Amino acid sequence: MQAFKSLLEKYQDFETSPASENIQRTIDRLHQIQTDYYFIVYNSIKIGAIRIVRKKNRRYRVSPLFILPEYQGKGIAKAMMQTVERMYEDGLVWELETILEEKIVGCMKN
Repeated sequence: MQAFKSLLEKYQDFETSPASENIQRTIDRLHQIQTDYYFIVYNSIKIGAIRIVRKKNRRYRVSPLFILPEYQGKGIAKAMMQTVERMYEDGLVWELETILEEKIVGCMKN
């Protein structure tokens, strides 16, 4: 995936990076009953997506959340997370997978 390409080049994590995943893996995730996928649309253009995994005890996991590089740094992911929190208002705990070495900008409420 283009949104993860620079991280793949930086860390060379070919086994775990979404940028090196095959399409069948994505399709399999789309069919998981506990998974919701949403496109992120900006000015009528699909610029990314987010996957929400419903877990037990009002826990939710976000993996992946991606924005095309040319739209990153505009607060779009933050706005998407705020929207998701409103959509899943019963959520007590949110998990977000990220690369340990990367700086996390902002945070979500628990």
